[in-house]
Amino acid sequence: MSQRPWWHWCLSVLGWANAFPLTLIVTPAILVLAVAKQVRLYRPADDGLLTLAFLIPLEVVPGSKLEKSSWRGMTCGCYALVNDRGRGLEKGWLHRTWRHEQEHVFQQYGFGVLMPVLYVMFSIIVWVFMRDKHSYFDNPFEAAARKAAGQQVVIPRDQWWDEDDRWLWW
Repeated sequence: MSQRPWWHWCLSVLGWANAFPLTLIVTPAILVLAVAKQVRLYRPADDGLLTLAFLIPLEVVPGSKLEKSSWRGMTCGCYALVNDRGRGLEKGWLHRTWRHEQEHVFQQYGFGVLMPVLYVMFSIIVWVFMRDKHSYFDNPFEAAARKAAGQQVVIPRDQWWDEDDRWLWW
């Protein structure tokens, strides 16, 4: 791992402080999920992926109710939660998913408590004003996270979950 300049750590601390209110708000829910054995702390292989930020990595417990859901990952504040859905932790997929979620944590470092509001606002703007776009796949926060993770950035309509439903929130 390369040595990072002093200002990198200063920006990380400032970003973490900016995301701290969201982290604090969601902590009780994370603790309930942990006690219910739905999530646990993720202990990554020594690949340096999660050492870039003050990130609290969590994974869905295999066999739990959460594992059966269709989502892959989510973040709130400094928490990042990944659901590998029984993929057996395929290294390439898992690495890209963690990098994607880590980018969302960096976005929260920048926008703080406004991040969830901005995310939903951009989804609404896409849904209302861009009839040929998808509220999730074409959300600029999602596109930036996919780009950072080396994932496909532009998702064509034939790869949407449901070609007729452009709204993520139901």
